Amino acid sequence: MRFNDGEAIVQAAVLGLGLAQVPDYMAAAELSAGRLVELLPRHRPPAMPIHAVMPANRLVPPRVRVLLDALQTLADAPPPPAAKAVRRTPRRRTSDRLRAAT
Repeated sequence: MRFNDGEAIVQAAVLGLGLAQVPDYMAAAELSAGRLVELLPRHRPPAMPIHAVMPANRLVPPRVRVLLDALQTLADAPPPPAAKAVRRTPRRRTSDRLRAAT
């Protein structure tokens, strides 16, 4: 499957359709609710840089300065702790449930 929407990727992972690699903020609610677990926390990809490009000969509007300062604060903050791995019992296939019921 291919997705171009992060929320769709998270929902597909919640539904058990595969693994997902999304930014922390996209999966935070599902991780804290226990609907998703983080796999391989030691193998996170490196952070991607963000650049602000503005003309040098113009004054920076106050609202842009506030945004840039907030982004810098977030960039300087320590990364969130890795989610604790939760061991779950594997799902039983439908055929296994039918066999167990008979």
